[in-house]
Amino acid sequence: PLFRSGGLQIGTEEEPFMHRAVITLHGNVRDPEIPIYGAKVLALRKGFLDLHGKPTNITWTRLAQTLDKNTSVLHLMDAVDWETGSVIVIASTSKDGNETETATIEQVSDGGKTLYLYTRVNFTHYGITDVLEDGQFIDIRAEVGLLSHNVIVQGSIYEGNSLDELGADQYGSQIMIHRAGSDATPIRLSNVEVRYGGQAFRLGRYAVHFHLSDVMNGSYVKHCAIHHSNNRAITAHGVHEMLFEGNVAYDIKGHTFFIEDGIETGNHYIRNLGLVTRGSSSLLNTDQLPATFWITNPNNTFIGNAAAGSRAYGFWYDLDNHPVGPSFTTSVCPNKTPFGVFRNNVAHTNAEFGLRIWETYTPKEFGCGGGKDVDAVFEGLVTYANGIHGLEFSVVGHVKIVGFKIADNRDSGIEIQEAYGDWRGPIIKDTLIISHTIANRGRPQTAGIRTPNQRLLVVSNVTFARFDSDELSCLRACSHCKFRQGGYQYWFEKIRFLDNSSDHKAGFQWEHEVLFRDLDGTLSGVVNGTVTPTNGLLPAGVCEHRPEFSMNLAVPGSVCKPEAYLLRLAWNRVEPLATFAGRDLTVRNQHGSSLIPWRHYRLTHLDGYMLTLPSQHRHNLTYIMPPHLDTDVTSFSAGLYNVRPQDAVILETTYDTAPDHFRVGSNRKDIGRPLKFSDNHTSWHFDNVTLNLEYILSAKGKSEPFSDLTYGFSKEPCPVSGCPVPNVGGDEEYEPKWRR
Repeated sequence: PLFRSGGLQIGTEEEPFMHRAVITLHGNVRDPEIPIYGAKVLALRKGFLDLHGKPTNITWTRLAQTLDKNTSVLHLMDAVDWETGSVIVIASTSKDGNETETATIEQVSDGGKTLYLYTRVNFTHYGITDVLEDGQFIDIRAEVGLLSHNVIVQGSIYEGNSLDELGADQYGSQIMIHRAGSDATPIRLSNVEVRYGGQAFRLGRYAVHFHLSDVMNGSYVKHCAIHHSNNRAITAHGVHEMLFEGNVAYDIKGHTFFIEDGIETGNHYIRNLGLVTRGSSSLLNTDQLPATFWITNPNNTFIGNAAAGSRAYGFWYDLDNHPVGPSFTTSVCPNKTPFGVFRNNVAHTNAEFGLRIWETYTPKEFGCGGGKDVDAVFEGLVTYANGIHGLEFSVVGHVKIVGFKIADNRDSGIEIQEAYGDWRGPIIKDTLIISHTIANRGRPQTAGIRTPNQRLLVVSNVTFARFDSDELSCLRACSHCKFRQGGYQYWFEKIRFLDNSSDHKAGFQWEHEVLFRDLDGTLSGVVNGTVTPTNGLLPAGVCEHRPEFSMNLAVPGSVCKPEAYLLRLAWNRVEPLATFAGRDLTVRNQHGSSLIPWRHYRLTHLDGYMLTLPSQHRHNLTYIMPPHLDTDVTSFSAGLYNVRPQDAVILETTYDTAPDHFRVGSNRKDIGRPLKFSDNHTSWHFDNVTLNLEYILSAKGKSEPFSDLTYGFSKEPCPVSGCPVPNVGGDEEYEPKWRR
């Protein structure tokens, strides 16, 4: 039916319907369709829809104690008023979402805290609190949700012939609200069961669908169950300020709780449960790797929800440059929109990540209009037993991870690919990361945090627990890096290690991968020290090898005192290209040497070089060339990163032939004497006898605590008017010998 005025009412908010009502929608894939609305549909254009089943005090809870395999008695955290004969769903707590199972209640006792089932369960479902030695804890408790209600909207099971039985054509029912913008009548569903809904292979044919209805203040879907849907559970499309609370969704194809275009804001998702989100090849590309909560605009509220057993993700913030579909506008930028609320949610047993941000989220004060960076605070997520990471963020700005509890994921607890912004903008704080709990039935989580491949992150007041064997490490570096990328710095403070984790703090893949700055000594034991992979350029006696930073990877780790401050240097476009492309080089200083390979894939300088090296040192760069090739570099582009005002490095290289003159940055004038570390940025000197060129990179005079210095270099011929005259000791001039 299509309601263009009037409406459908079963019960009211004040007087819910206490008997049994079943609405069965009939149809098959060959039936004619109503334009816009389709077939097998309960549709509303103008009017009201009020469906209110028998109230339940709570629609889902968690196990109070473990439910063992081949048993049939559940002990619950909360007292429920569910009835005998009701169907429930019990979440998996392993890494396999297929261990989610349904059962029927035979008896309720203990004031609603104990359920007796007609049949024994096939799998063990944990209901435990794992307490650490310092009193911190994580709950590993299976969710138990109610699927049965007395008011039912369902798709027909048989249509036409025996081949059209349930699921053969994936053609279920749909509830579609396409309310006219001028119609402010609330749409309200509570304690309703929607089953066998959704139509596969059809855009917009969802089990429950709010379609382009604008502001829905006063409307809600509460305490409902949506299960066995061929196309989503609840869709909010072009909808604002609506409430979705206490709903249970189970066995859904495609994204379960679905925010469609990216225009939708101000909606509240409070304490919903989504179990077993299946992939679908009949919907969006993203539905092949679906999320239980698919969120395309960050300005919505998610509090107390749980997502478990998804084919891919629990919560996925998939934020485009602009809304898509009929909501397209360039005045809205989801990937820059200020954040709503994400607090006290749970994500576990998902095949890939518990929480994902893809691809970019850099919230700004005025969204598309820019302005200053603003914080997006993700609070209190519990995420465990996911198939890859607890969470992964791709490219983020001021995103804050606060108060998380993470355990038992396959690879990393937290992985952030790139993070940008101001000091203490991107941050991980007040968080607990456990490699393996007493509920773990697979390999331990191999890493706690994998830091970004570039830019900025602070880690504060984080506890690592049970990283207790050599194949595990609390920290890994350079997320999504190719081999020999990295070199950026990240800051740590108030770090704690429990259960032998202090013996397994970090592991590194190559000599110049990362710089971990220890602000207070809780990471390394050295206040303002640096943890870094060991390499030949580190000052002896100031940097020392430490076994706890040498976990099961190619390169051991070292801890350097503050006086050995390390910087990142990268350069490329080394000319002549035909000579230098693919050539490695050796960097030497007074302490030793390090081989730096040429690589096509670099984070900042493709087809070039990158290393970390100590400040206030001279470093000699020697390209490894066959004897018959000229080793004279004519030009390159470079950058020095993480530079403080007091930092400087002097780089040296020797030429085969004396050039006319050089340009370093914009500086074309030889200083006329050997360099000092107090000289200005890009000052240079060429020795006509030794053919040695030296130049300085320095942040002298800069007010910022950290600077990135970019510069170019070239060997140039003198103009007809002659070469610039060097300065010697200030303004004194002398006549140089520019050639041999």
